[in-house]
Amino acid sequence: MNWTEEDYNEANSSKRDTDGGVHTYGWTWYTLGNVGYVDAKRFFEAFANRHSLYTVGQKVLIVGCGIGASVYHMRTAYDRQAIWGVDISTWIHTRKMVNAPINFNSNWIANIDILGENSVSQVMALVGDKVDWLVCESVTETISNRVEWYAACEALLAREGQVLHLVQPEKPLEPPLTIPPLWERHGWTWQSMDVWAAEKPSHYWVDISKMKFRIP
Repeated sequence: MNWTEEDYNEANSSKRDTDGGVHTYGWTWYTLGNVGYVDAKRFFEAFANRHSLYTVGQKVLIVGCGIGASVYHMRTAYDRQAIWGVDISTWIHTRKMVNAPINFNSNWIANIDILGENSVSQVMALVGDKVDWLVCESVTETISNRVEWYAACEALLAREGQVLHLVQPEKPLEPPLTIPPLWERHGWTWQSMDVWAAEKPSHYWVDISKMKFRIP
């Protein structure tokens, strides 16, 4: 999914803070109070602590990382250095340093399409090896040929590596979580966590709205 400025503005305007209020944060992704930080914090605490899935030093690649809020906060707030991100949106790579903190390194995020024929060598050049965890951050819902997608994800894994998908499983039904037009524009797939998990039982699945894990 190649996001544009319009897409990001629409998505950001529909976010909701943990206190239930709509949070439109535009390009202040790196402010500690914003949704990018809250989501990254909630995910990493569950991933590393509650479920003990992550071990210090493991290589993590976040696919569909946008301008890198998750990558930045996992690297800095948790002092985890073996974490990188990829995103194919050209517009993102022109904006990723806007409002970024002084210690943000743009080399943490690369423009790599994991469905591309050179994706394995490109990721290995970025990371130095294949990865222990490949985390798809709200990307899988936009993929039409998911058989090919799952195979491409697994091709990037080190021995005993795992794929984890962060998904929004079902359409939000009540305000303020309205559905921005971008979801329909990009062919978003809405299906339950049971259906997602049955589609690829060997992968990890996380309901991002509730931070609930499905562990194979």
